[in-house]
Amino acid sequence: MEPVVKEDVAEVLRRRFFKPESIRDREAFRQHVIAALKGIQAIDEQTAKSGSAAEELFLKSYPFHPDLTEVLYAKWTQMHGFQRTRGVLRTFTLALREAEKWDESRLVGPAALLNAPGQEDPSEAMRELVTVADTEEHEGRK
Repeated sequence: MEPVVKEDVAEVLRRRFFKPESIRDREAFRQHVIAALKGIQAIDEQTAKSGSAAEELFLKSYPFHPDLTEVLYAKWTQMHGFQRTRGVLRTFTLALREAEKWDESRLVGPAALLNAPGQEDPSEAMRELVTVADTEEHEGRK
């Protein structure tokens, strides 16, 4: 499945990583979105100002942070070596496999790409992204 627009990325990820019955009722996500937004709004003035628009944006992309899916779509899928949908799915598979062991966040955000606290080496997902970025730079594409 090839995302046509960036708004499709979260839906593709949900279908790939969750059972259909667990994602059928979007309104069931709202309580989790509101809880996550309270924490985000406390430290991010722009999100706090956005109010209900932010809530809808996060609801559409839940459980994935909308900024993470935006960056992966807008930046990484333009790279020759990333392979668009396959690259996004592979990156999230690697990240979620490792992060589920230690990340207790209500949203899948950039922290999922990092390694567990206390571990110095980059995560497998991060190594994958670095390899693609290095290849792009080496071949003169940015």
